[in-house]
Amino acid sequence: MGCSIQANIHSSETKARLETLVNSSKGDSAKLEQLHRHIDELQKGIAVRSISPEARNQLQTLLNLPEDAWSTIVQERILNSLAFDGMRGRFEAVHDAHYKTFEWIFESHVDKNDHPGRSGSESFKDWLAFGHDIFHISGKLGSGKSTLMKFLYEHGKTKEQLETWAGKLQLKKLFFHCIF
Repeated sequence: MGCSIQANIHSSETKARLETLVNSSKGDSAKLEQLHRHIDELQKGIAVRSISPEARNQLQTLLNLPEDAWSTIVQERILNSLAFDGMRGRFEAVHDAHYKTFEWIFESHVDKNDHPGRSGSESFKDWLAFGHDIFHISGKLGSGKSTLMKFLYEHGKTKEQLETWAGKLQLKKLFFHCIF
């Protein structure tokens, strides 16, 4: 008889604990389901127009992201928001220059006799590395301005000089076409 009383006591204690566990898991289940929905929404991407500094700090803390990683994410989001179908169309339509055609632009010296229309004395190479004003390139229709821009965009010397200018800042490439 002693065994059956003890078994009933243990079984009623176990039953009470199980009921408590089941009841608490019902609330946890709803919370877990809501959390899954939020994760799904985040994975699909949510358009956020703006975010308060407090929310940004909370997200950064929650995701345990260093400041430079957060900045990279923000920069990529901005660049992706500017993207559109066919945005590389003009770039791809511009013919590639012969590999030596525009090498003169990276010369360190500027001879006004060679470039009579040139108003300044700063070379393009120096301007890329140390300049702060606009380097204006103009010419007649079909003279090769877009081809020159594509050449500069793709040339390794352009990136080298711009990295000198940028210092610790990260460079992003952009090719655009303007008609005035």
